[in-house]
Amino acid sequence: MDAGQVKATHETAADAPSPPRLLAIGVILLLALALWPLLVAPLRRTGLSALFLLDVLTSYLTDSRFEAASLVTPSPGVEERRLIFREERIRLTIYSPGRGERRGGILLVNGAVELGNEDPGIRRVATSLARLGFLVALPELASLQAFLLDPRDPDRLVGAFEALSAEPALRAKPVGFVGFCFGASLGLLAASDPAIADHVSFVAGAIPYARLDTLVVDVLSGSAVGTNGLRSWEPREDLAEKLPLALIGLLPDADDRDILRSLHESDALATREADLSLSGEALRRLLLTRDRLHAEALLAEQDPALIAALEQLSPLDRIDRLRAPLFLFHSAADRVIPWEHSAALAAAAPTGGRLEVSTLLQHTRLILDPRQWRLMLGYPREAWDLVVLLNEVLAAAGVR
Repeated sequence: MDAGQVKATHETAADAPSPPRLLAIGVILLLALALWPLLVAPLRRTGLSALFLLDVLTSYLTDSRFEAASLVTPSPGVEERRLIFREERIRLTIYSPGRGERRGGILLVNGAVELGNEDPGIRRVATSLARLGFLVALPELASLQAFLLDPRDPDRLVGAFEALSAEPALRAKPVGFVGFCFGASLGLLAASDPAIADHVSFVAGAIPYARLDTLVVDVLSGSAVGTNGLRSWEPREDLAEKLPLALIGLLPDADDRDILRSLHESDALATREADLSLSGEALRRLLLTRDRLHAEALLAEQDPALIAALEQLSPLDRIDRLRAPLFLFHSAADRVIPWEHSAALAAAAPTGGRLEVSTLLQHTRLILDPRQWRLMLGYPREAWDLVVLLNEVLAAAGVR
């Protein structure tokens, strides 16, 4: 659900490269050949976009043993800070370019991963952005680490953005948001906050949700509302397991939360619990339904605190306050969030939204299944489309 659900693996000297690894290396070489004319002029904006994509892909596919940008840029500095926000300490990891003037600032918002700022995928993205010359701040949200829903998270990101913008090196420089999955939606909410909306230079997000209540219905019903009406959609197993627990955590009654967690974890929600309050019983019935219309009707019967939290965490409801240009990326067959969520956000953005729906990735993972070779034949074009999108993001970030 985030920028990197990649776990490092280690081979011994005797290990032979597996077919997927050989395929990954082949994809890297093809991309390098296709993008080489741009890389010879790395100061050009499009060259930087290509360099960023190539850097992320090489570090991703080779478990960080090789990073393309390391050939032409120094390693960034990494500093751990603690942001004090309303008497709360928030970890803020800062990635600084190894040399040269800062191009601008990026508040990088991770998705729901247990490792938080230690997740190797998000660290690779932060490192790559810093190699391009950006001062990158990565805030750690404890709720996302535990896959909990916390309506205060957008306010925390507003505080982190203000702290990053106050850096002396970023005076009169553009500062924007880059987010992944749930973090992309939280970043969009923060960027739409009137306290900072006029100071946000751009917002770029990968695989955000538009409305949280809609995503709940999508997951429960195994369906999504597409351009041609209702379509079937299969949510990823971990999302189908964790999202109900996140909803349970929004109930105000502790006894309801304990009972429903126990029933959900033991797959016994169908057993009626007399000890549940009316709110607890309403959520139990919602979590059992698999019919879309029924789920939508049951949502209206939920506890007011739960309904309010879902509304507060839905960027589509506040996107009319956004002042910055919006750039979105979504994988076409994503199993965490249907791509129609990004389409709804892009269509509603008052500044106009740019959306790229791609078959290159499945969520944040490159598809390297040889059985999908027809799909992979389109990778050069998909990679180029992504470079074009990144080029537009860098233009909004002030790169000339």
